[in-house]
Amino acid sequence: MSRLARGAAVATAAFALVPLAAHAYLGTFSRYLADDFCTASTLRRLGFAGSQSYWYTSWSGRFSSTLIVSLAEAVGPRLIPWLTSLLLVIWVAAGATFGGRFLARPWGWVGGIALAAVHAWAVLQGAPSIYQSVYWLTGMITYTLPLALSVAYGAWLWQAASGGGRPRSLAAACAVSLAAAFALGGFSETYVSLQTAALALALVLALWRRPTRARGATVVGFGLLGSVLAGVAVAFAPGTQIRSGLMPPHPGALELITASVKDGYLFVARTAKGVPEVIALAVLVPLVLVWLARQAEPDGSATARQSRIGVAAVVLLPIVTPLLMLATIVPYEYAVSSYPDARVLITAMFVLVSGLVLWGLELGRLAAGLRFAGTRFGSAVALTLTAVVAIGLAAAAIRSTSGILAFADVARPYAESWDTRDGKLREAAGGNSDLVAAASLRHMGGLAEIGRDPDEWINRCVAGTYGVGAVVAK
Repeated sequence: MSRLARGAAVATAAFALVPLAAHAYLGTFSRYLADDFCTASTLRRLGFAGSQSYWYTSWSGRFSSTLIVSLAEAVGPRLIPWLTSLLLVIWVAAGATFGGRFLARPWGWVGGIALAAVHAWAVLQGAPSIYQSVYWLTGMITYTLPLALSVAYGAWLWQAASGGGRPRSLAAACAVSLAAAFALGGFSETYVSLQTAALALALVLALWRRPTRARGATVVGFGLLGSVLAGVAVAFAPGTQIRSGLMPPHPGALELITASVKDGYLFVARTAKGVPEVIALAVLVPLVLVWLARQAEPDGSATARQSRIGVAAVVLLPIVTPLLMLATIVPYEYAVSSYPDARVLITAMFVLVSGLVLWGLELGRLAAGLRFAGTRFGSAVALTLTAVVAIGLAAAAIRSTSGILAFADVARPYAESWDTRDGKLREAAGGNSDLVAAASLRHMGGLAEIGRDPDEWINRCVAGTYGVGAVVAK
């Protein structure tokens, strides 16, 4: 069984990493789009520190996303094509650290990579707007980067709360927890709402976990404090107040809850109809990996307490997951009074897939602890389920990769046209041109492109990015 477990982990990692590699390849065709030009223009005009102050006081309290976008644009357009790859590396590396804790040694790290790759692939496969969430600089950094970083924070918090991570000092661990949660909470209202709800739940669990109750509750509590402070900094920023004044009146509490529940139901229904294989594999892959890994351990039987925890998790996860999904929808409904934009919903997809993966992990641990699991019949069931899941994952990965690479026929010529226009605009800037006619390119991801009116916001942002008087479409 140990060979089967090792082989299943390696095969899963290979299958799931292929579509992620395709995403990384497609990301090399990413360029500045829409709002990217506005932040680049402001950076050019006001400098790094000045642009942070400008956006916080004039448009958005998302201090962390503004900071990271400005850092990326300070490097320049040559960095943009590599950001998707960097995002996926962070995501898989953090997920592997988290997932490896569920699987047996010595192939736990391989299984960790497999779980992380499946998790990332499933989230991206079900994302309503993959282009805006992964290939567009502003959308990726605002909504998707904090999700990948949250996996790293969660993995660290798990160890730090139990006293097994670094720093060992409780005071230092609390400081790191508070700072990390505060920084992550500054990416968006959507993420800070999710993080605050998740840390509140984690605090309850830390208080329930007897062996490390005091340390765990303290470290998690400081993280919750950091998240609340970030939420306050974002919500009450002068820029947020200005932006809020442009939106419809905020709904009442009952109307807000009702609309958010309807949005959540609609999102789940659309996801289940659009990518049912993602939902199935998000549960079955971790279930099989943990089941095989536990059977391969010299003593894979669970204690009575572990079994009780597993049963509780299996029962509670289907309740907790929808509640956390609602936490990602409520801020948008409150601010805009409408169904969330597609790029925002990657956060809800992240929660849904995370809940399904954790559910599969706990089901696998429970299955491995059953008496029949060690019998020939149990081995036959495990082998059959492994074969079915492997075939399903391979088919889904091939179909996913094919769809991703097919878009390269659109993305590649777009990137070439963008580079050509970029060169001409730079030449025009060097010649001190007052009005420049430039090509209007494809609306990638449904995002804005320059038009014939030089006073249109996107035209003004493009002109400011290159330092020319005005830009109009040819």
